[in-house]
Amino acid sequence: MHATTTRRAFASHRWTLAADATDATALTWSMGLQAANPRHLDDAVADVSDPTRSTYGRYLNVEAANALVAPAPETLEAIHAWLGHRRTSYCAATNILTVFSSVGETRQLFGTEIATFQSDGRRILRASTEMQLPEHIHRHLSFVSLNSAPLSLAPLRATISKRASSYMTPLKLRKLYNVPASAHVTQATQGIPAFYAQNWSPSDLAAFENLHKLMPAPVLQRGNRRNNPLPEYATGEVSLDLQYITAMAPNATTTVWTMNSTNPFSTDDEPFVDWAADVLSDPRPPLVHSLSYADDEDHIMEVAKEYALHLDTLLQKMAVRGLTVLVASGDDGVAGQRIHAKKMSIDAGCATSGPQWPSSSPYVTSVGATQLDANGVEVVCSGALHGGITSGGGFSNVYPTPAYQKPAVAAYLSSHACPTKPGFFNPQGRAYPDIAVLGAHYSVIVNGKVKGISGTSASTPALAGLVTLWNDQRLRAGLPPLGFLNPLLYQIGSKHNAAFYDVVSGNNGAARNGTYSCPISFAAGPGWDAVSGWGTPRFDVLSTLVAAKTHRPRLTSDRSNYYTIALAGLGLAGAALRARAPPPQQQAQACTLGSSMLESLVEGKWCS
Repeated sequence: MHATTTRRAFASHRWTLAADATDATALTWSMGLQAANPRHLDDAVADVSDPTRSTYGRYLNVEAANALVAPAPETLEAIHAWLGHRRTSYCAATNILTVFSSVGETRQLFGTEIATFQSDGRRILRASTEMQLPEHIHRHLSFVSLNSAPLSLAPLRATISKRASSYMTPLKLRKLYNVPASAHVTQATQGIPAFYAQNWSPSDLAAFENLHKLMPAPVLQRGNRRNNPLPEYATGEVSLDLQYITAMAPNATTTVWTMNSTNPFSTDDEPFVDWAADVLSDPRPPLVHSLSYADDEDHIMEVAKEYALHLDTLLQKMAVRGLTVLVASGDDGVAGQRIHAKKMSIDAGCATSGPQWPSSSPYVTSVGATQLDANGVEVVCSGALHGGITSGGGFSNVYPTPAYQKPAVAAYLSSHACPTKPGFFNPQGRAYPDIAVLGAHYSVIVNGKVKGISGTSASTPALAGLVTLWNDQRLRAGLPPLGFLNPLLYQIGSKHNAAFYDVVSGNNGAARNGTYSCPISFAAGPGWDAVSGWGTPRFDVLSTLVAAKTHRPRLTSDRSNYYTIALAGLGLAGAALRARAPPPQQQAQACTLGSSMLESLVEGKWCS
C-alpha cells in the first residue's frame, strides 16, 4: 500500500457549485509533469539572455528545449503504471499529460467527488472534495487540473476615447520615438494571440493601412478557433493589437492565433496553454509575441498557483528558444482588477497594492503606458488625467526580485517615489513594468469605424513592433534575435541614460476611469520606477546599442552541461543534442523509448 498525499478540492469565488456529475460523463483532465532537472532550465535562460556571457544568443531548437526539461524516466514509469489502461496524450512542448476518462473512473482514481461548476455561462468539471494521490505520484506532478481554475486571463478591455482631434497615429508614434520613416522588416517575425472570442477583420486592417498610408501587412492565421472576418464581429482588443504591431514593424510577417474560448464541461479550457504549446512546437515560431491579457495575481495564485507556476516553465522555454514575450502591465492602476472582480470597497481595495499576472512573472517583459501632458511631455497614463486607463505597476507577492533588476529596484525603494507604508507591497518581489510606451488615445478602426482606444494593450503591441525592427536589424547583420529582453534592458538602463525618455511625473493611484484614486500608489521618478519602468524607448539610441551585442549563436564544448543534452528525461545518457536534431540512431532510440513508455511521449519532429 502506497502512502497518500491530500490535494485540496477546487474552490474559487468566481465559480459556483451547480450539481454533482454522473459517473458516465466523459471527463478530460490534465497534469503537469515535473522536469528531471529544473535547474538546467534556469541556467539555460540566464546563459542565453545575459549579454555579458559568451553564451548570449545561443538558443535551443524544439528538441533541445524539450529535452532540457523532460521528465525523469521514473516519473513516466510511475504515472504509466498508475493510470493503467486509460487513454492519454502527452505534449513534450508543455510537459502536460492529458487523460481521457470518465467521471466515475476519475472519482475512483482520486477518491474524490466530481461536480459541475459554472461562471458567466461557462461550465467546468472539478473535484468538489479533497483528492488523494499516492505519494510516489504526487511528487512528480506540478499541477492537476481537477483542482485548478481556468486562468481566464481577461483581455485588457481598452478604453474607448472620444478625443478624435488628439488621436495617436502610427506616424506620430514613430516620430515620437525617433523611428526612421524608412525602417521596415525583411526577415523578422512577430505574433499576437486572440483568446476568448476575439476576432479581427481584414477589411478593418486594410482600411487602417489606407488611412495611415501603410504598406499592406502580411498576416498569417493560426489556432484552434476560426476567426470570424466580418467587420461586425471584430473586437477592439485584437484589432488594436494587430493594427499597431504591424504599423510599427512594416512588412513583418505577423501571426494571429485565434484560440478556443468556451468549452462546456472541459477541465482544460485554457487557450493560454494551447497557444504556448503551438508556439513551442514550431521549429521556426514568430520571434516576438505581444500579450494583452491579465488577472489579479492574488486570484491566480489562490485558485491555480501550481498551474500558473507550471506556465512559467513555458515562458522560460520561450526564452531559451530566443523568443521575446511582452505583456501589458494592466489598466487598473495600483489596486488592480479586484475592486470590481471581488466587489470590494474602495478603501479595502486600496489598502494594499494589487499586482497583475502574468505581468508579474520574471520571465516576461512588462510594458506600462504613458500619455502626453499639455506640454507634450510623457507622464504616467492615468484615468485622473483623462488618459482612458491607469497604467498598472508594482511588486509581486509571489516572485522574488530577479537578479537582473535588483540594483534598479534597490534604488527605487530608497527614493521618494516609492510608498513607505508598511505592508502596502512586497519590497522583495519582482517589480514591474520594465519599460513603457505611450498608450493613450490610439486611432484604431473597429467595425469599419475610427475609434480612439487607450491601454497598456496599446503600448505593448507598439513596443513589440519596435522589437521586431531591432530583431530584423540583428538578423540582417548575422546576429541572433534579442530573445528574453530583461537582462539586456536592465543593463542598458543602468549604463545608458540616453537610451530612454525618463518618465518622472505621475502615479498609478487612480481607477482606470478616474472615478476614485487610492491615497497610496507607485510614482514615477528618475531612472527605473514601478509605474513606467525605465521610461519609453529612444529607438535610434537603442538600435545602436542592441546591434553592439555581437555574440554569435555558436555552440562550444564548454557548455556541455546542458547544450550537450543527455536526454535524461528519456533515459538516453550521453545522447548528444546540440541545439540541432540528434543523429538518426538517437532519434530512433528516442522514438522507440517514447512509444514503449507511454503513448505519444515523444511527439517531436523526429517520430513518424
